[in-house]
Amino acid sequence: MLSPSDRRGQKNQEVIGTYRMQTHEMAAAAHGFYSASEFDLTHLPDGVVQNSVEVGRACIAAAHRNGRVLFLFWRGLAVYMMLTKKRYLFGCCSLTSQNPDEGRLVMDYLQANGYVHSELQVLPLPVCACYPEDYIAQKTLPVKIPRLFRIYLEYGAKVCGPPTIDRRFKTIDYLVMLDIAALDQPTFRMFFR
Repeated sequence: MLSPSDRRGQKNQEVIGTYRMQTHEMAAAAHGFYSASEFDLTHLPDGVVQNSVEVGRACIAAAHRNGRVLFLFWRGLAVYMMLTKKRYLFGCCSLTSQNPDEGRLVMDYLQANGYVHSELQVLPLPVCACYPEDYIAQKTLPVKIPRLFRIYLEYGAKVCGPPTIDRRFKTIDYLVMLDIAALDQPTFRMFFR
């Protein structure tokens, strides 16, 4: 993403943000979906996978981290979804942590507040599981959901199952899915007009 025009109308060609995006077709022709390196995506229906765009590794330059730039990112995603004629957007939302207690407490919060998908469920690959299925957090920590993760949830994205631990990036990752056909009308019009 390039920065918007400055006040004098001159173009500033500074790159201020990036977002990795790939369709099912792109993933099939290359190395697959990144999410499949952490989650077992085989339980997702073919119709969902084939009509999806995977996104990840959003990065915005520190001086430009504001609502306007995030809005432009989302508008760009909407244009890409329309151009590729895809319905679902999915990818990993991360906590900067390696603490299974934190991963479990956030998952409990997501479940208690209706943010877990009731139909589309995936499991972590065994080597990536954040915690065993019957794990109970050993200590109480404040639940902190990162801003971008919260925004996905506010727009209607749902978590598709328990999290993974990504040892390379030192994060706890949750697979989230957004069905653009299920967006409320004001949100849909805001991004897809």
